[in-house]
Amino acid sequence: MPSLTSSLNMAVRSMQVNQTNLSTLSHNISNANTAGYTRQEVIQGSTAIAGFGSGVDITTIRRTVDSVLQNNLVDQTSDLAYNSTIYSGLKNAEVLFSQPGNANGIESLLGNFFNEISNLANYPDSSSQRIGVVTDGQFIVDSINQIQQGLESLQMQVDQQIKDELNSLNEALKNVADLNMQIVAIGSNNINGANANDLIDERERTIEFIAEYIPLNVTYSEEGRARLTSESGRTLVDYNATQIEETPFDPPQSFSDLGVRPTLSSGIPSTQIFPLEMDSTRITSGRLKALVDLRDNEMPELMAEMDEFAATLITEFNAIHSQGTGVPPVDTFTSGNGDLLSGAGADLVTELGLQAGSTFNLSVVDADGNMVSTTLLAGGGTGGMNLGAGPISYADIANAINTNPDISGTVTASIIVDTDGNPQLEIQETSGNYIVMADETGNMLSAVGMNNFFTGRDASTIAIRSDITTTPELVASARMRESDGGLSLYDNRNAIAMTELASTDLSFNAAGDIGATTTTLTGYFNDINGTLAVELKNANDRQEFVQKVYSDISERIANTSGVNMDEELANMIIFQNAFQASARIITTIDELYDSLLAMV
Repeated sequence: MPSLTSSLNMAVRSMQVNQTNLSTLSHNISNANTAGYTRQEVIQGSTAIAGFGSGVDITTIRRTVDSVLQNNLVDQTSDLAYNSTIYSGLKNAEVLFSQPGNANGIESLLGNFFNEISNLANYPDSSSQRIGVVTDGQFIVDSINQIQQGLESLQMQVDQQIKDELNSLNEALKNVADLNMQIVAIGSNNINGANANDLIDERERTIEFIAEYIPLNVTYSEEGRARLTSESGRTLVDYNATQIEETPFDPPQSFSDLGVRPTLSSGIPSTQIFPLEMDSTRITSGRLKALVDLRDNEMPELMAEMDEFAATLITEFNAIHSQGTGVPPVDTFTSGNGDLLSGAGADLVTELGLQAGSTFNLSVVDADGNMVSTTLLAGGGTGGMNLGAGPISYADIANAINTNPDISGTVTASIIVDTDGNPQLEIQETSGNYIVMADETGNMLSAVGMNNFFTGRDASTIAIRSDITTTPELVASARMRESDGGLSLYDNRNAIAMTELASTDLSFNAAGDIGATTTTLTGYFNDINGTLAVELKNANDRQEFVQKVYSDISERIANTSGVNMDEELANMIIFQNAFQASARIITTIDELYDSLLAMV
């Protein structure tokens, strides 16, 4: 049967419960503006002894959280981090490419370059026009080099960012493991109503931070331990935290891959490391995935497109330039494609694409361009030198020149080695006169790179031939005179042919995100710009969409788990009145005890 003592105990417990309610309420209000804080509420229940009510007690202090929404937020965090990182990286790359119509853009520079060549065709004897061609050509070279160097620099920056981000990620994984231990320890002891709610909040914030880097699957054990795994199933946190490290690519590449090194039960890192599998089917989002994609896909694709643009410009322009000669002509020609050969005796048909059966003519002219001797049939020679069906080597070309009766007295050909150790074909006039060359059939001159304008093979190495830079007269505006093999100093046929390249549709190989196509040089560069612009817009659209979803989930979580000041203040009045009522009961019981004692 209830007694005054049991009533007193019930009143005391009621005061304690309401005191805890007020304390929890105060904790909520204090953290109303704390990011990631989850509102707490005291769950209380009635107690009974021997069938009689014995008052109230605290069951638990609960975090008001929707676990489904919380898991959705973790997923959206990874998606948002991926898309925002991709967008930011592509935006940085876009800065390197001037917009169409910009005076400093390659589109405008190409226009200026071909305009200067057109002006040279109009004034083939003008030294200033030749200087203009070289100057504007150098602007194109510098712009291509700068874009490629900028992309390579961005790639290196992203790689360094990956290294830096791994430190923060590994620290966060260790923090979750440490919090797991504290939360489990508090949950098992639960002394004086202690709870791990604030530690759980901190763990949830840390998990969301980790999800920015890598998508997570999060499960919880009965004792409250959070277990984190990657999408591919690699354990990141359980009893201990793993460590994410850089690992060598297999086969080796310029940059490192990522792997997971488990921590043994002893706390010592394992000697074995497992691949994190940062591919599109196993790790699909997160900042790390975005950085790896930028470093290993987006930047290399842009660089490959620039390489294809530069390589086509080099090849096609040199193919025309090689058919002409500067004014005045020179006494020595040196090939320029030896770096593509496996050796001095290599088959030029197989390795350089020399057309079998190619024939070419060579004339010796004086300083005024008058023909001295020639292989050209119209000029009295025996006809173009035929290289035969192949295989054809540098030695075969040299032999054809050295044994030709029309020019063998003053022209010699030999195989030399350039400063890079590559074999080249050198042709010299030894009597004080000059050389003019032209293909008759096939492509011997362009295949071996005789009289190139550009050197290099790609966007990183493209340059103007050094002697043309110092001596613009070497710009090949003229061609061998077809009537006698001589040279007209005012001839502009080669300049006209080079000018026409601006509007000629060329074949480009598939590179990066651009498939094999046929277009002009300007058209292809605009394709690079256009493809990047489309990717940037898609990335921005995805980012905005994911941001809206993330914001919506965050708002719903805030409505569920956030602190509502009006509600807290209303509860404060309820708990205050309940506390005062319990105090009043104690006062009444005290008076009853006094009355009872007075009766004895």
